[in-house]
Amino acid sequence: MSDTDEILSKLRPFVPWMAFTVVAILMLLPVYLWWFEPTPPQSPVPSWSQVSNLFDQVEYAEALALAEQLESKAPDNYYGPLWKGHIFLAMGRLAEAEAQFARAYELFPSKANAENLEATRRRIASSE
Repeated sequence: MSDTDEILSKLRPFVPWMAFTVVAILMLLPVYLWWFEPTPPQSPVPSWSQVSNLFDQVEYAEALALAEQLESKAPDNYYGPLWKGHIFLAMGRLAEAEAQFARAYELFPSKANAENLEATRRRIASSE
């Protein structure tokens, strides 16, 4: 008897169990795939980091729309007017930028907000 025949004779008792295992896997695989069906990705919840990313990608109109949407949820947060001021400034809409920076300063009178407002006012004055 050759080595191959000897090995096969030792494996023969396991053949029914191997067949059962293969059949069980084939029967349970569709159930597994159905149960753990991947869900399509959800659209991300709007965030200020998305506004920042859009701004960095020079997508000002989209950034402005998202900033307005976020601002409507928290109108007393200075972050909305601050971002809108930066967006308007980048778009060259200085009067609107000034109004937004003034609103941001009104909501949160910080040194940074005052500097944004003053710099925009100086830029307006120099362009007249």
